[in-house]
Amino acid sequence: MKCGNTDDGSGDFAVSLFEQDYWDIRMLIAITSSDEKTVGSTEGMNRTANTSPFYSSWIQSQTADLEEMRLALKAKDFQKVGELTEHSCFKMHGLAMSARPPLLYWNAATTETFQIIKELRASGIPAYVTMDAGPQVKIFCLPEALQPILQALKTVKGIKSILECRPGPAAALKSLENV
Repeated sequence: MKCGNTDDGSGDFAVSLFEQDYWDIRMLIAITSSDEKTVGSTEGMNRTANTSPFYSSWIQSQTADLEEMRLALKAKDFQKVGELTEHSCFKMHGLAMSARPPLLYWNAATTETFQIIKELRASGIPAYVTMDAGPQVKIFCLPEALQPILQALKTVKGIKSILECRPGPAAALKSLENV
């Protein structure tokens, strides 16, 4: 991410670190709910920023976290990337839980999925979880781990569907005037 010059973040933008074929990694997305969130992401982050006693520490830790992630990606260190991804996810959700009133975006299938991925990893299948502000769980893995992860996810009662994603082209804004 590159920071722009606007207070509202509208000038911020992302740049790709690597080409889309740099590393064959996958992301499975376990859809655990199709319901609209009771507290949206922007409202939730504003509440967290205004009420969590840990918010400033979270912000201060981001620079080091991002640099560590860049180095792990450059080295194609899957374990390190996974550990950093999971740590970042749980830091953000812990922060949201420390807001007033607290925010908990998870549901039963979310926590069961976390546990299954932890068990798979303990059995030697490299997989890590992440999520944004919502109950959907993203599982970071290598292609050879897809089948055992998919089999395990089929046992989670609340998963409605599973999507598979891989790196794609760089994001770009398109003008609707040209459509």
